[in-house]
Amino acid sequence: IRDFLVNAWGFAADAAEVSTAHCNAAANVCDQLISLTVGSTTENNQKRFTLNGAFTTDQGLESVLEAMAATMAGSVVYGGEWQINAGAWTAPVLTLTDDDLAGLVEVVQADTPTDELFNDHLARARNLCRIFVERNRAGQTLRYPAKLPAWGLQVNDRVTLTHAELGISALTYRVTDWQWAVGDVVMLTLQRDAAGIWDLADAATADPTPNTDLP
Repeated sequence: IRDFLVNAWGFAADAAEVSTAHCNAAANVCDQLISLTVGSTTENNQKRFTLNGAFTTDQGLESVLEAMAATMAGSVVYGGEWQINAGAWTAPVLTLTDDDLAGLVEVVQADTPTDELFNDHLARARNLCRIFVERNRAGQTLRYPAKLPAWGLQVNDRVTLTHAELGISALTYRVTDWQWAVGDVVMLTLQRDAAGIWDLADAATADPTPNTDLP
């Protein structure tokens, strides 16, 4: 993905525009060694995520980048620099309460369709699909107008949220969008999240992330 960002046949970005810290962290997640099982066959010491497949240079850059990110259940975002994020659980970096509100919280119903998935190992592809299913199952999305202490958050950071009106008590959300303008609030888009979405277990249970304590 980094090569695609900096090469002329990709986004032609300067190398300095790609966050080295995010790139290394994503690479470390992808290189984690796991066991992949299909039927009665288990392959040990396999990388957690690999990028396999092909594209042509007449395809849209954004769609190719999105397909690449999907092979690691991750995201690639630009906010002054390119940040590559692999699909793995990270600890929340901020706790938000009603004291941090600068307006009304808006509940947004969101969907993330997955049209195509390119991967050459059945177990790895199955794990990606499981992540997508569980991530969409926990689909509650909020638009949260925050005060300036939230300005330091970045896309893919996780926060612990408490909001009395919606009955939310210390639940984890992932930042999927971040907007700010001079004189305005820090507008966060938050999607419900949980560590179990990003683990390596095959889950067949109902939504493990209840969205509210309200009856």
